[in-house]
Amino acid sequence: MEKAVHRLVKSILLCAIAMMVWATGSGSAFAQNSPELIDVYSKWEAYTYTEKGKKVCYMGSQPTSAKGDYTQRGKIYVMVTHRPALKLFNEVSFITGYTFKKNSEVDVRVDSESF
Repeated sequence: MEKAVHRLVKSILLCAIAMMVWATGSGSAFAQNSPELIDVYSKWEAYTYTEKGKKVCYMGSQPTSAKGDYTQRGKIYVMVTHRPALKLFNEVSFITGYTFKKNSEVDVRVDSESF
């Protein structure tokens, strides 16, 4: 878990630096609407893009394993997003590859931690 947190912090710092470069006007390469890859850290990828004229930075990863008996399931992702212009940081979101049934309970496990 400690290594994963270290990689997460490293990606967040890189994203913050990219945002500062963009804010100073030196980052014209980041002025696109399509997500642009910043870098890859093991199983995490960091991206930046513009949303409604504001810079957004996020990093995402896919699980190393998924359990269950599914006949149809889309791709699974976890993402951490920063929207500095809105002062929103460290927003964690999940794309599960399917819609949950109403009133379902979800158990997320990271190493030995359960949420």
